[in-house]
Amino acid sequence: MNDKNAGERGLPDSTFVDYCLSALARRGRGVAFTHGDREMTGDAAVELAHAMARVLSDGGLTTGAGIAVLSGNLPEAFIVMIGAQMLGARHTGLAPMGSESDHRFILEDSEAHTFVYDPRSYGDRARALAKIPGLQKVYSLGPGPVGEDLIALAAEANEGTDKKNFTSVATADDYSSIFYTGGTTGRPKGVVHTHRAALCQALLVQANWQWPDDIVLMIAAPITHAAGQLLAPALALSGRVVLVEKFDAAEALRIIEREKVSVTFLVPTMIYALLDHPDIDNRDLSSLATLVYGAAPMSIPRLVQARNRFGNVLLQGYGQTEIGVGATLLLKQDHREDRPDLLASAGRPPAGITATILDSHDREVALGTPGELCLRGTSVMSGYWKQPELTASALKGGWLHTGDIAVQDVDGYIFIVDRKKDMIISGGFNVYPREIEDVLHTHPAVDHAAVIGIPDDKWGEAVHALVKIKAGAEVDEAELKALVREKKGAIYTPKEIHFTDNFPLTAVGKIDKKMIRHRLADATK
Repeated sequence: MNDKNAGERGLPDSTFVDYCLSALARRGRGVAFTHGDREMTGDAAVELAHAMARVLSDGGLTTGAGIAVLSGNLPEAFIVMIGAQMLGARHTGLAPMGSESDHRFILEDSEAHTFVYDPRSYGDRARALAKIPGLQKVYSLGPGPVGEDLIALAAEANEGTDKKNFTSVATADDYSSIFYTGGTTGRPKGVVHTHRAALCQALLVQANWQWPDDIVLMIAAPITHAAGQLLAPALALSGRVVLVEKFDAAEALRIIEREKVSVTFLVPTMIYALLDHPDIDNRDLSSLATLVYGAAPMSIPRLVQARNRFGNVLLQGYGQTEIGVGATLLLKQDHREDRPDLLASAGRPPAGITATILDSHDREVALGTPGELCLRGTSVMSGYWKQPELTASALKGGWLHTGDIAVQDVDGYIFIVDRKKDMIISGGFNVYPREIEDVLHTHPAVDHAAVIGIPDDKWGEAVHALVKIKAGAEVDEAELKALVREKKGAIYTPKEIHFTDNFPLTAVGKIDKKMIRHRLADATK
């Protein structure tokens, strides 16, 4: 029955945090998380979430306030998100490989009230970030050099005589998260999702990702990125999650064999590393039933090699921060030997998401005609944090404008053919050239800089820069790479920097990046 007056009568809608708590509870006394030699049951995770909620509440975190978390792939990093969201707070995960300047910008821009960090790897970074004026509370996940130990405080809260479970105060329309993604304007954009949107994303993953009956999910990519969106659905299906701190091909193969991993999410560079590792034929990988790949272009020959080696287990998910993972899916049965053309496809949208291809005037194009891929569904973001003009542009006409140029065939399969934006996808991470160019331009010897991505067998795309040096100035490639690495992190650092006095220009005098791509592609053959 569709009761339009349900909201007026006070009937609550489901929230993403309710979903996460129920998912953990399904594991009960069974192991929910394996992390190295450590195990945590579902019941223990639920108890910790409630304890963390009490501590965070005592620290002043309230509905609408922001919490930012900088951590590796720890169970506690996922659980503290749940504890915060129970209070109606909005969660922001900081990219583990991000630079200090990016982390500082995000903490300030998101107006974070509370900052939580993993002291094993980010103690020095936390010392610097803890000085940000707007922060009210700092916690560490274990003993750390700054702030209070959230794990110890949660343990004390569980021992108290007034111990009680929290009742979540979050509503479906509350902001559950702000995910930051690089911006073509040179500043990261905060992508806002409500609990309603996040819950829809999780349910779409749960329903459509061709999970095996016995779920053991290995996550080796950062849970702050796309891989993190698989945790709750796996737990909701009574699965176990194996969290790996850092991807290493030999270790990943060992873990798949030891833990009998049945599902994993890997970016193409990880798959290449597995295929090329000498141990691959010495490990029992028969438990692997679903191998989800995405986040970067994958070469067709390597895709065929993966299918031949791992079997009919491949599932591709295309998505964006603005709509979540799996906005389109290339299912296992779509990886067909008799339809090799489909291997170049991003698949089709699952039920619950509508896709269309629009021209520059937002009119639907004919089948097979290139246009901008646009998506619609409950899982779409609410907008960009504090950027109403960008929000209006991205969501104009009631569609999420992805910025990807695509064609759709008669069977509904979508093929990404180009990007409107200059974003580079390298090793599964989004890299925005403008941000690198801005850093290069800060060097006193640099006159002009242009950054593009060129196809790369290992990384999907490699970051390359063209730089013009000012007359009479001197600077070498290593110095400029070090500058970018310091300001933006390793992911943004160009693989190569080419010095030139001749920038190709378009007819209107703009730097012609299409021509630069052609030149660099020819030079690197």
